[in-house]
Amino acid sequence: MGNGKDKLWLPAAIVIGGLSLTAGLPSLVGRLAAALASAAAFGWFFRQSKMANQGKQDSRLLRILSIYRHDWMNHIQVLMGYIQLGKYERLADYVDKINGQVFQESYLVKMGVPELAVYYYNFRADKRSLELEFEIEQEISLSRLPAEGRKAVRFIRETVELFADQNGTGSGEIGSLSLAFGEEEDSMLLDFVYSGPFMEEAPKRLNTILNAHKRDGVQAEQEWNEKGAAIAVRFPFQRK
Repeated sequence: MGNGKDKLWLPAAIVIGGLSLTAGLPSLVGRLAAALASAAAFGWFFRQSKMANQGKQDSRLLRILSIYRHDWMNHIQVLMGYIQLGKYERLADYVDKINGQVFQESYLVKMGVPELAVYYYNFRADKRSLELEFEIEQEISLSRLPAEGRKAVRFIRETVELFADQNGTGSGEIGSLSLAFGEEEDSMLLDFVYSGPFMEEAPKRLNTILNAHKRDGVQAEQEWNEKGAAIAVRFPFQRK
């Protein structure tokens, strides 16, 4: 039997994978129809999941699905608003925006490490005190990394949690963290950009995390200033 993470990942992968079909349609009408059909299917899936709610993992899954249901309802309202106001010229741009979001989430699921997708959606569902965004511009497989990418995922989680803890500064300001994924010739690039307050010991904590991954050949460049931080981390691919 699979563990709780497997139960959580599979339904999310099915939903997001289905939504990714909307991005491949050439015409605006086709993409809009597919988006609305996907939203309707999502609503059905949400209701079926709610009926089957059992235990803590199911409750967490329902919170994740609720977020996506809310997002899609917002998309539909915006699209219907443009139609009712006759602002048809804005439809294409907004559908392209939806397609971009769908592509991003599809790429995330296809990375090959379910734990990363589960962590991202759980983070959103828990409404943590950090705005987190993943930027993925192409299909990337983490399986080329040591331990099939699990060490890189652990590093990502530890780094995100570090910045999520920075609300302890007492400023009341919520920070934002973006993580861009990229492939280089011999390594995976993780490009973190954090904007917001941070505690004095944050750079030291980051170095502790980096030192724990040195044996994996990880290299990092970091820059801190009063507004935040930029950290570029390279995980080498396994040699064939």
